[in-house]
This record gives sequence, C-alpha cells and structure tokens, in this order.
Amino acid sequence: MLRASCACARHGRSRSTPNQMHIVSLALYLALAPSKEAPVSSFNIVFSLLVQVVVPLFMSQKDCNILSWNVRGLNTAARRASVCNTVQSSGATVVCLQETKIAQWTVRLVSETLVHDFATNYVTLPADGTRGGILMAASDKHFSLQATHNTDHTVSTTITMKADDISWTLTGVYGPQNIQDKLLFLDELKSLKDQVLERWLIIGDFNLIYKAEDKSNDRLDRCMMNKFKQVLDENQLMEIDLRGRRFTWSNEQDNPTFTRIDRFFGTPEWLTIFPNLDLHALPTMGSDHCPLLLVGDVTRQHYRGFRFESFWVTMPGFMETIQEVWNHPVNTQDAILRFHVKLTRAAKALKLWKRQNLGNLALRLAIANEVMLFLDTAQEQRTLTPEELEFRRFLKTKADGLAAIQRSRARQHSRLTWIRKGDACTRLFMLHANNRKRRLHIPSLNTRNGISTNHQQKEEAIYEHFVNLIGQTQERSLGLNWEHLGYHPHDLHELEDPFDESEIKQVIMQLPSEKLPGPDGFIGLFYKKCWPIIGPDLIAALQAFHSLRTRRIELINEANIVLLPKKEGATNLSDFRPISLINSFAKIITKLLADQLAPRMNELVSGSQNAFIKKHCIHDNFVYVQSVIKALPKSGRPALFIKLDISKAFDSLSWVFLLEVMRALGFGQKWRDWITTLLATSSSKVLLNGIPGKKFKHACGIRQGDPLSPLLFILAIDPLQKIIELAAQRNIIHQVLPKAAKLRCSLYADDAALFANPDHEELSRIGQLLQVFVRCSGLKVNMNKIEIFPIRCTEDMISNTLIDFPGKVSSFPGKYLGLTLHTRKLRRVDVQALLDKIGKRLPGWKGKMLSMAGRETLVKSVLTSQPIYHLTVFPTQKWLIKQIDRMRRSFLWRGDEPEKVNGGHCLVRWPSVCTPKDLGGTWDTRP
Repeated sequence: MLRASCACARHGRSRSTPNQMHIVSLALYLALAPSKEAPVSSFNIVFSLLVQVVVPLFMSQKDCNILSWNVRGLNTAARRASVCNTVQSSGATVVCLQETKIAQWTVRLVSETLVHDFATNYVTLPADGTRGGILMAASDKHFSLQATHNTDHTVSTTITMKADDISWTLTGVYGPQNIQDKLLFLDELKSLKDQVLERWLIIGDFNLIYKAEDKSNDRLDRCMMNKFKQVLDENQLMEIDLRGRRFTWSNEQDNPTFTRIDRFFGTPEWLTIFPNLDLHALPTMGSDHCPLLLVGDVTRQHYRGFRFESFWVTMPGFMETIQEVWNHPVNTQDAILRFHVKLTRAAKALKLWKRQNLGNLALRLAIANEVMLFLDTAQEQRTLTPEELEFRRFLKTKADGLAAIQRSRARQHSRLTWIRKGDACTRLFMLHANNRKRRLHIPSLNTRNGISTNHQQKEEAIYEHFVNLIGQTQERSLGLNWEHLGYHPHDLHELEDPFDESEIKQVIMQLPSEKLPGPDGFIGLFYKKCWPIIGPDLIAALQAFHSLRTRRIELINEANIVLLPKKEGATNLSDFRPISLINSFAKIITKLLADQLAPRMNELVSGSQNAFIKKHCIHDNFVYVQSVIKALPKSGRPALFIKLDISKAFDSLSWVFLLEVMRALGFGQKWRDWITTLLATSSSKVLLNGIPGKKFKHACGIRQGDPLSPLLFILAIDPLQKIIELAAQRNIIHQVLPKAAKLRCSLYADDAALFANPDHEELSRIGQLLQVFVRCSGLKVNMNKIEIFPIRCTEDMISNTLIDFPGKVSSFPGKYLGLTLHTRKLRRVDVQALLDKIGKRLPGWKGKMLSMAGRETLVKSVLTSQPIYHLTVFPTQKWLIKQIDRMRRSFLWRGDEPEKVNGGHCLVRWPSVCTPKDLGGTWDTRP
C-alpha cells in the first residue's frame, strides 16, 4: 500500500485515501523522528518497508562502464576483431570510438566491432572519406538512446538508464588538428551547452590541452590552451582525473613526445549521480592512443570505526550524553588509563546516541522529499486534513534540518573547512569529498608477487613494508664527536616546567576543529565544546605524563597511517607518503611539547636551516641558493649545485642518534625521557582504502603528522650542515665562492642542497661525508636520485668529474622548494605552471555552487595566497599580475561564467577591491 502510494506520487498521480495517508504519516513519523518511545524493532520494520520505496533513488550505477578510444581506423576485419576483444574484456556497456574512418555503418559492422548487445543501439558521426568518424553505442540491456545531435566534430545523444529511468547526455568528440579548424571546434563545444541536459558527460580525443603538464615538452600553444580552458569554464565542465597514466598519446618516435589529449569531462550534475566512479587507462593496442575506461561504480570499503561528526555539538542531547557518561566513575588511580576509559565510553555512547537520534540521513531526507511530493500532489486534488497539513509542516522543517546536517557532514568530509557552511551548496562539498576519495583510493599495488588487486594481499604487502621500514631497530656503525662539531649544552631547564591549566586550555583552543581524527575518532571540536566536562580529567592525565607516570600510555599512543600518493598513478609503496593520524590525547601532549620547544629552535640549529623556525621562512633558503647560482656565472668559476634526496626521512631516523643530539644540545633528562616514552610506546595501523590493517610497533623513525616531529627532525638533520662546514674549514673540501657561498649547505627540513667544485676527488669526499652521516643517523641518502646542476662547466669537465658519481645531470631551469631555479630571468613558459595551478582551482562549475561570500573566501585563499609564494622571491611581472587579476576579478563577479565578465558585472572598481579595508577598500584581495 505504501509503495503504491509513493510510486503514484513520483509519476504525478494520487491514489491516496485517509487510511493510506494515516499509515504513511505514522510510518514516516517513526522514521523521521526516532525516539526512545519508538521500539527499535518497529523502527527497523518501518525502515525496511521504506527502503523498498526509496531504493531507486540510491541504486548504484554498476551497469555503467564507459570506454573511449581513438582506434585509428576500423576498415579491416582484423582491426574490428581486436577492438571487439577489448570491449568484451573491459566489460564496457557504453562505447565511444573516434577516428573510425567509416562513412556508413551497418548492424553487421557494429556487431563485428562491438558485441551483439550494441548492434541496434548506436549513433554515429560519419567519416569524411577516410578521415575522422565517431561511433557511439550502448548495451540495449541497460540503456536506451534518443535525441541525437551532430556537429562537424561531435555527436551527442540522450542516454536513459533502464534501471532507474535517469537520463543524461553523452557527447563524443574527435577534435581537428589544424589551428583554424580547432577554433571552429571550440565554437561547436560552446554551442553544445544549449543542446544538452544538465547531466552531461563529454568524452573523446580533443586534440587539445589546457595545462602545461599535459605535454612532455615545453612547445606549447598557450593561446589555444587558454581558449580551451575558457570553453570548459563556460560549459561548467569538470575533468575526471585519470588514474595510472599521465599521458594518453605518443608519436611513437625514438625520442617520443607525449600528450594527454583524450579526456573525460562531466558537469557537477552528472558527477553527482556517479559518486564512486573510477577512470583508468587500458593497454595501448594497435593505436597510438590508449583506451580509457570509466567504471561507474567502484565498490569501496569504508572505515567502520568511530568518527566524531562536527554537527553533533549543535544537536539537542549531545552535552547531556557526554555529561552522563563522563560522570560515571572509573575504578583506577591511573589518570591516563582513567581518561582513556572515559573517552572510549564516550565514543560508544555517542554511537548509540547517533543511531537513536539521527539514523540514515540520506535515506530520511529522501523519504521527506518523497512524501512532501505525495502530499503536494494530493493537495491539488483534494483538501488535506488538519493532521496532514500539520505533518506537511513538520516534514518541511525536518527536511530543512536534515539538509543542513547533510551539508555540514559533506563539508567536514570534503576538508573545505575554510568555506563557511552557508557559503556553498552541499553538492560542492560532496563533489570534493568524492574526488578526494578517488585520489586516495589504491586499487592495485606492486608487490613481490607482481601486481595485487586483492585487499588482503595488498594489506599483507603494506604490513610487511612498514614492519621492515619502521618496525625494526636501525643499526648504527658510527658515532659523532659532538664537541668537534661545535655542539655545546644550552640552558633548557625551563622546558621541563609543569603544565599549567591556562597553557593546556590554550593548546586545546588552538587545535584544528575538524582535522581528520586518529584511531580514537575525536577531533579538536569535541575538546573545545566539552572542556568544562572533560577538562579536569584531561589535566590530571597530562600531569601524570609530566611526572612520568606513564605505565599505560601505549593505550593512547596509537595512530592510523594514511597513504598519500606522491604522483599520479602511484602503485609502488615508495610512491606514497605516510601521514600519521595520531590519537587526540597524544596530539595534545606533543603539541604542548612543541609549543615549549619552538621559541628555542633558533638558537639550537644552524643558520642554513629555516624550516619551522620562528622569524624564518622557506623563502630564505631559496633566495640564498638563487643568489649564489646567479653569482657563480658572473664570477667565471665553474661549480655544481647538488640536490640531495633523503628518502623516507622521517621513517628511518635512529632514536639513539636523536637522543644523542638532544643530550649534546643540553636537553634535560626528563625531556629526553618524555621523548623516549612517546617513541618507545608508539604503534600504528595503515589505512588501506579506509580499512585499518594489522597493528605494528615502532622501532625507529618519527611520525609525519605529529606536531613535535618536524622540530625533532630538524634537530637530527642539522649535524649534516656541521659536518659539511667542518670539512670545508679543514680543507677536506674546498670553498666554492667565499663571498657568495658562505654556507655550503642549504637545509629546509629534509630538502637538502649543497654547492661543490667540479672536481672528481672533492665529489668523492662529499659522498664519503654523506655516508658518515647516514651511518650515524639512520637517515638514507639515495645516491642514485641525487640531481646535479652544472654551472659554467664544459662537457669534458662534467664527464670527468662525474665518471663514477651516482645521480643524474640536469640543466636549468630546475625546481627547488617548489620554485623555479634559474641562472637568468624567468621566461613566461617558466611561470605557466603557476597560472595553470590557479586556473585548475577555480573552474566555472565551482563558482556556480558558491555564494558571493564563498567566492570572496576562495579568491583570498587560492587566487591570492598561491601567487604570494612565487611573488615573494621573484620580481613582479606586470603581465603576470594582469593575468592573475583577470582570473580573480572574473571569478569574484561572475563565478559561474568567469569568461563572460564585463564592466557591467563588476559592482566595485578593482583598485578599490584590492585596497585594504582600513584604507577605505572593500575586500583586500591583493596578492
């Protein structure tokens, strides 16, 4: 009865009766407003009944696998058979083939090229003789095609998915190659916006790029790149990230050129119905283009542990739940154990509270919308009863509240915490969250048994890798004479002063409110809101740590390790950066210690190290290196600039070496005992696609993600500078340019670089010095990844100097600390990557989902702050400022269509916008 009533509402018909309406009202009231009075069994029965109604709204898109491929001709039976095998093996249900070179298609040809399911469900763009041509087809088991629209270089059709009756537009393209035709092609793409549905996917071979990184060399047509980017923004198209490959086409030469010209773009509306899609490349066969396969629904496992949701603190009953569970006594005198037990109880109580008061938000919101449609339809045909009117008002209020909660959850999961909830729609947060999940998803890994896709095999490989990396003690074969290196104890006794309440509270209030939690699931917002309740127990636990009463501290010293890919298509474990999400209590301890240590760092490390030092910044290192590199050519002396690669720096550091450094610097016994306790009791689990693996104990290294770790690492790597300088003082290695290069080494955390003379013996001695440091510290310098930049060196000089020295020889311009390093003034091509980066962050589709206040925030945080990093060290270039201002102004005033902005859209003159508020300006968006 309920299913029939709601189904009629969806199709615009009403067959309701008062009795039916009463059943719907009762069922929906139980589902939408669960309470302690409603039995759990009744709640589950109602939900199971309602799921039958709403399931079509949430059906997974498992039947939608889209293959796009430039096949370079299908005129032979063998070629068609090869393509057919690829279609069958890939499991594609929608296919778009470009450059078919076939002018007239028949059912027989389609069957030979694809499979029988596609034979009668296809559209084409005929080839012009033996040039071009597009075939687009879909399996008639899952899709129907209607309303074809062709242009010279595109074919579009409306696809309806039979499983849930959802329709969207698919456009296949084959872009031309000469400049004039490309301009006409871009006009065609602009005109398509008025011919397609909001849900739009456009795929194929565009023969265009819009980012410098999409080509393997720097021969770029920037004018055409900008025009293509403008069209994408006007059509509000969002690129779907390709996994596993950087480029999609090769010219197949001995010295090949690679480009990425085959792409998938979708509107936000289309991406919303495919939240779990995955785009990857297939092997290139018989074509110079690789096939691309989009899988509509990739099954991903989800983390099932406790995670604190930021919106809970605004819900009625939250504080009462915490108060009740926290006041329950714990029978122990151990303050750390007591705090751990209470925190664990709070997590269990909140999970139960959430289940009883919130339930499935997406399902409840869909139910509310479904029944409101039912009531609205019924109201057109009859007068609603007072009970129905009251229930309709209740539903509207409930739906608004559920939508606000859903937006808050999506914002937290997207990590766009700098955008206020009301400044963007829920869809923006959901798109970012889905994109983030896709980027972090690890579908396969290279293991010793080959490529593994099975979750258990990947988990075992990860566990074995990290046990070998940080689960075993580092062997040290050498020690250092600290006095000879110039180390003398400092007076650091104040670092051991007791933690007072105001200091602890200040640290709590400085915690990021919504950063990813550790294994305990609690975020900074919980501690801030619940401080009056949990404060006394937290202070007691911290004081116990200060007094080294830490018998059970291993309970709160756990972490989850997240693997972040360092590059696109990462499959080797060495291609991932491990970031530790530590328990909230351990984070508070390390934050307290870091805040105490930070003010003293400037006097503890050498002048070449500027990372995490107050009143120092990353630009200090770059400016120094840049000035030396520019001075050396003018001096006429040859030299080498050497970038070192310290691999797995945080993970391989020897604890014994770190403690020796601290003792040499004058750290007291208690401080070293605190560090020893935190290191020796640490353990971790690696999250593989959200699922924690087996726990392992740490035996070396420090955690990336721990507030204290960067400071400890700086102390540990600083002896490298001392070793290099001592060698220079004793003429083991010679000065490069005394007036310009007073410091031989530049250190910024684990980014190390040094200057050397192009002398074979000197390089050999530098290699020996590096090995001494490696054997003392446990840190690993990857000699094969060292990058050497010759300055005023002849070919013979380079070959003789580097005859047996590992590493690779590079030429300027190069990259150092994320900035372009050159011996001369930068060209436009050298800063194109900066403009590409800014443009990528601000596509037109994003502006559509932000309010004016949200766009203002984004302009300040992205379009203003990103150029500052570049402009701080390089002379201001008028053309660059003009380009940046143009992007900022366009996005601010016309976010949905930034390329169409004109003077009429700008409500305030741009100079006034850029003027600080205290000087009479508007928003102060200056870079």
